[in-house]
Amino acid sequence: MALPPGPAQQIIPRAMAQLKAGDAAAARLTFYGLPPADQAHPDCLFVRALIDRALGRLDDARQALATAIETDAMIPQLWKLYAEVLDAQGNPAEALRAVDRAAALAPGYVDAWHDMAVLAIRTGEHDLAEQALVNLAKVEPDDARLPSLRATLAQARGDHDAAVEGFRAVLGAKSNDRRALHNLAVSLRETDRHEEALAAVEAALRHWIDLPETH
Repeated sequence: MALPPGPAQQIIPRAMAQLKAGDAAAARLTFYGLPPADQAHPDCLFVRALIDRALGRLDDARQALATAIETDAMIPQLWKLYAEVLDAQGNPAEALRAVDRAAALAPGYVDAWHDMAVLAIRTGEHDLAEQALVNLAKVEPDDARLPSLRATLAQARGDHDAAVEGFRAVLGAKSNDRRALHNLAVSLRETDRHEEALAAVEAALRHWIDLPETH
């Protein structure tokens, strides 16, 4: 983060510390101690958007990021956070386009490729999701999220046999993975393995969970 010289060098780290401590309201008050010119700096607007998102002020977060991007569209972190806010507002297709910009600007940005894969799966852009996973694997071949994402993509494509194999591999590494248990049950049911599906559901319930949506 390239903060402007002067008060921002002290104020922004203090606001970030307050945000990290869970006091977004205090962080917001601290942020507005910045001079107006600094408040309009793209990196400061990024912090403001983080604060606004934590406070549930998604429209304000979106506007802050749009203003920051208008000033400097070459900062990949702005695009990624913009994608997160758009997705939180129920705009996954727009979010996908935004995170695509983040990954294009920074091909080594692991979390951008991850988010692109997730959003592409959810929006039915399966070929794009596959390419995002290929790129993620190139950048971080040992990323622990890859097996689950590959299985989720297989499930989204209707290849439930591959999905079952994938989710079982995920559960072999982490037996209480809630999403994997849920998704395994879904694909087992789709392949008419109802008893195995029931066993997966029972395993999930033993962990006393609310079954998450598939994504």
